[in-house]
Amino acid sequence: MPDVARFLGKLARTATLRPFWQRYGVAIALALCAGVLTPALTDVSRAPFFTLFTFAVVLSSLFGGMKPGLWACATSAAEIAYLAPPAASFRVSSPDDIVRILLFLGVATTIAAFIGAAGELQHRLDVQRERLAVTLRSIGDAVIATDAEGRVTFMNAVAEQATGWPIAEAQGRLLETVFNIVNEATRATVENPVRKVIASGRIVGLANHTVLIRKDGTELPIDDSAAPIMSGGRIEGVVLVFRDITEAKQSQAALMRSEKLASVGRLASTIAHEINNPLEAVSNLLYLLEQDPNMNAVSKERVEIAQAELARAAEVSRQTLSFHKLQQKRQRVNVKEAVESVLRLYDSRAENRRVEFTTQIAPQVYVQAVPTQFRQILSNFVTNALDAMPSGGVLTIAASAVENDGISTVELCFADNGTGIDKADLKKIFEPFYTTKADVGTGLGLWLTKSIIGEHEGEVQVESDNTPGNSGTTFKVRLPGTIEAGHAAGEAVAD
Repeated sequence: MPDVARFLGKLARTATLRPFWQRYGVAIALALCAGVLTPALTDVSRAPFFTLFTFAVVLSSLFGGMKPGLWACATSAAEIAYLAPPAASFRVSSPDDIVRILLFLGVATTIAAFIGAAGELQHRLDVQRERLAVTLRSIGDAVIATDAEGRVTFMNAVAEQATGWPIAEAQGRLLETVFNIVNEATRATVENPVRKVIASGRIVGLANHTVLIRKDGTELPIDDSAAPIMSGGRIEGVVLVFRDITEAKQSQAALMRSEKLASVGRLASTIAHEINNPLEAVSNLLYLLEQDPNMNAVSKERVEIAQAELARAAEVSRQTLSFHKLQQKRQRVNVKEAVESVLRLYDSRAENRRVEFTTQIAPQVYVQAVPTQFRQILSNFVTNALDAMPSGGVLTIAASAVENDGISTVELCFADNGTGIDKADLKKIFEPFYTTKADVGTGLGLWLTKSIIGEHEGEVQVESDNTPGNSGTTFKVRLPGTIEAGHAAGEAVAD
């Protein structure tokens, strides 16, 4: 029965799109034709002669919908009464004929109602399906839908572009053919997420470092999730949503390179600073030796050579000491844009750890900072918060302008509800090489962060609690800045 309804509905789904006069005109014309042909083909003085009238009702319902079908039904009933004995009269003398006419009305009305309802329902389903298809095609992420066997049934334009497979070629193929994914490092084939969904009935996501092998053989780093399409408690298919993370990976790599360069520069500067003291002492000793009247010519020449080499070493030390200062000038950096940009880099990591990011930042808040170093500050605090919430939580980042002794500053607050920090560790967290994360930490992150903040004439404070039920950490950073609605991010200012 559902197949019959679908077939009839497809025939009648365009009925409501036809003009009014066409739908009702055809219904009346078909009923009249049945009334003209029936006496010519059937003996109306004998048994039922409703075949052509029933056919007229069916065609009217298919062509015009339920209401024109009912109109054809009423017209046909009147014609049957007119043709029934006594002929050429609407007076029906036989009780059997009256029963037959009523039976015809019942059957014909049911047919018209069924066909019309099926057509309207199919039309609504088509509209909803088209609306859903338009929505899926308009989504910025790539979308692929499959049936319960894992064969492709739908792809939006983004998915076609990402995979290199047009929907005309991909439709009906197994997903593994169109969506060929491997591990970026090991090159091992990654288990198809659709198979996982069908087996488990749950939403699943891809592991990190997954790349998509496109139809032309090129590779695309992606992040995705797959969810079951349920109907009546059964999995009817799977919808796969994925996105190209090439830009995010490039940004993350650039940020990591920037962090490494900053680390090397500051570490080199620290070492150079410590070397300067013994160099100065050696220089003083050489000066005293040079003033000794008992020094012979050979020794004096050697002292002069040593002084020249020492001066060269001191110059190298000075250059190393100023290495990290060879940066671009500070700029007005939009805090909201910078925070959102950094958070995007950690979306997948946060999702895996069930960590939620929330921000409370007005769009007009700016700081005066070197953009790459400001992003490094944000990145360090975000990664520390993620590490502190292995079982999920919330990281809230807020920013507000503060006036202090006539000086405009921006206060950034990073608050998480993670495991917290022991009181004994709080005093040491900003020391170089001190870390509570023995397996993954280097102990340089917060030290470098505090150094950058200090170079920007800022300050950082930390509050933390690690008692059960009340744990969490809050970092507060103050940097030069203000709310400047009239300025655009990236406008250069002098140091």
